[in-house]
Amino acid sequence: MIMISPVPHGKAEICEVYGNPDADGNGILDRTWFNTNITIFSMPFPMRLSWRSDTFVQRFQAHKLVGDAIIDALDAIGLWGGMNYLETHGYNRWGGCFNFRFAWYEINIGYLRCKCVGFCVGRSARKM
Repeated sequence: MIMISPVPHGKAEICEVYGNPDADGNGILDRTWFNTNITIFSMPFPMRLSWRSDTFVQRFQAHKLVGDAIIDALDAIGLWGGMNYLETHGYNRWGGCFNFRFAWYEINIGYLRCKCVGFCVGRSARKM
């Protein structure tokens, strides 16, 4: 299993490790940061979009420092449960990774979401 190290805590450490996608604070993605840090990765198996379950994705954008660890984790999950198990229990839902936008409740104070840096994976749980 690929381990991510160091694991940053708080905004200052996150920006120190991954860089700041909006260093000037204008709310617009810094294209130089994006081109330097965000990479397209291939998934080990297709996953359904969490918001459109009839659509499958096979690639995702993530920070270059974590993409391989995400693939490794997905691969381990797929091998452990098998595709039928993942599908049956709704664990093959992909909510995305890199997505530059402010959190809706934080717009007025200027906080970016973790997905703005591309180091976390989102998953929307389906209703059971």
